Order: sequence, then C-alpha cells, then structure tokens
Amino acid sequence: MPAADPDAITRRLGEEDDVDGGWWVTGGRFLSISLIACSPHRVRRDYVYPVR
Repeated sequence: MPAADPDAITRRLGEEDDVDGGWWVTGGRFLSISLIACSPHRVRRDYVYPVR
C-alpha cells in the first residue's frame, strides 16, 4: 500500500479541498478513506458544513 504524502494532504485541506484515497486489499475488498474539508465547498458555496 503506497503511503500518502502528508504535506500534499495538508495543502489540499488548507485549500478547502476534500482528500480521498482508495486501495485494493486482500480478499478482493476495497478500502477507501475520505477527509472532508469542513468549510463551504469551493465550487458550490451553498454546500455548508452543518455545525460551526
């Protein structure tokens, strides 16, 4: 499983961008991880984080 670049993840979250990753694991299963930037969506400003 390749390691994620922590600097790239930090930069993307700082730019109010979501970060996703996915890997095939044993047994034909797929592992996915999502980090959601909790701020207004950079394209759709009407998508807001529900709790501030």
